[in-house]
Amino acid sequence: MTRRRHVELETVIMCRIVAYLGEELALDTLLYRASSSLTRQSYDPSLQHWMNLAGAGFAGWNHNTLEPELPFMYRSTSLPMYDRNLKGLSQKIAVHCGLAHIRATNYYPNANPLVSEANLHPFRFPGTSIVMAHNGALASFSKMKFAIASRCKKQFSEQVEGTTDSEWVYALLMSQFDDPTEPQSAEELAEATLNTLRILRELRAELGIATHSAMNLVVTSGDSLIATRFTFDHGCYADKITASILSPMLHGLWYTAGAQFCETDGDWTMNSSPNGRVTSLILASEPLSRDISNWIEVQEYSLVQVERHESEIALKVQDIGESVWA
Repeated sequence: MTRRRHVELETVIMCRIVAYLGEELALDTLLYRASSSLTRQSYDPSLQHWMNLAGAGFAGWNHNTLEPELPFMYRSTSLPMYDRNLKGLSQKIAVHCGLAHIRATNYYPNANPLVSEANLHPFRFPGTSIVMAHNGALASFSKMKFAIASRCKKQFSEQVEGTTDSEWVYALLMSQFDDPTEPQSAEELAEATLNTLRILRELRAELGIATHSAMNLVVTSGDSLIATRFTFDHGCYADKITASILSPMLHGLWYTAGAQFCETDGDWTMNSSPNGRVTSLILASEPLSRDISNWIEVQEYSLVQVERHESEIALKVQDIGESVWA
């Protein structure tokens, strides 16, 4: 049995993300019930040495709801382990696609640690079903903010309510679509995500920012998932901020795929179907099981593209380092 790695770093902060696409699954399986669930990862000292104390949120889609193209949305600054509303909702909601995020924040130069609902992920602007969450941070964001705003369409820059780098990245992402109110294919979501990273690379170069910045993005519209494991200027430590920004070990991305995520012999695992068909997939910043042997770690500078073809899941993982820096 392969057990999870234990990162021995002090005063380290990272957000937590989990995304799902597949057969209908109770949301509380991902948030609470799994042996290393998203909520447990935010506080359990056996999994890490820090706590995520800045709130949580989720977006979830179910075909059998009113306006099924639009997700359920929930965001609250309450701690997820004590949030009775989140716990109750997650027990009643089944999703075929979901994206959940638990926010962490810390005091470091050029960052705003404000804990508020407006700063919680996932982000979704009214009129669109495209949702995004972020694990990482943009170094020297105070220097970048107005440059990012100048590259955003006015209709999106005017909708930014919070103070985070992540929401501005989302506004920049939305600005890459000709019409984000229309359904977007997995390829279109992927290209918009890559364009967003290219623009951020250009702005960092223009402003002389060379500090390591993790940009793990997860983007979904309910039928497709796009995720990046990506770091700007890996290994560059000029104007060092904190270990949480600088350590790629702390901004991982994993996935497991199969037929059904369920409890087996006291742990949770993704079971396979007898015919080998893949109908469900989970992406997460950390595996949701104690045994990680059936989880695959996404390598740095990769983009994961997941979509449903009828009831089956199609998965593509591609190297994007050259694409972004070309």
